Amino acid sequence: MNMITATDLRCARKAIRETQEKFSQRFGVIRTTYTRWEKEGPPSAGTAYALIERVLAELAEARSEAAE
Repeated sequence: MNMITATDLRCARKAIRETQEKFSQRFGVIRTTYTRWEKEGPPSAGTAYALIERVLAELAEARSEAAE
């Protein structure tokens, strides 16, 4: 299983040109929590990690569809 890294989050956010504040809302967390994820990495398991996986997968799919 590939773990999601801080870099993965930062790159995903920048790819869609959202602020940390706006992007944090996708996960239902406050900006300071999201900022910590971008610096130290997201949680490695649990509900938050599952949500991060789902959101990043949805963003990747949307980018893929837009490229077609």
